[in-house]
Amino acid sequence: MRPAAATRAAAPARRPIHVVVAVGMTAGLYAISLAGVATLQSASDARLAAGRAPAADAVAGLTSAHDALEASLGTLNDAYARAADA
Repeated sequence: MRPAAATRAAAPARRPIHVVVAVGMTAGLYAISLAGVATLQSASDARLAAGRAPAADAVAGLTSAHDALEASLGTLNDAYARAADA
């Protein structure tokens, strides 16, 4: 028969400090890179909105002109209906 192996109490598993530091550094660098990308994207969106501002102003002008024309046609239609009834 073989001799029984000596048993010892299992030590609690501890992570070495360098693993914790590496995970923390990686998370920090990832957060910094995400912040940089968000900044670049925000600046790009601002330039795009500024570039489209003249078109938005033109659409707003066309909308108000259309509304004024529609109101004028409504007034003329009412006047024509009153004239036809008279």
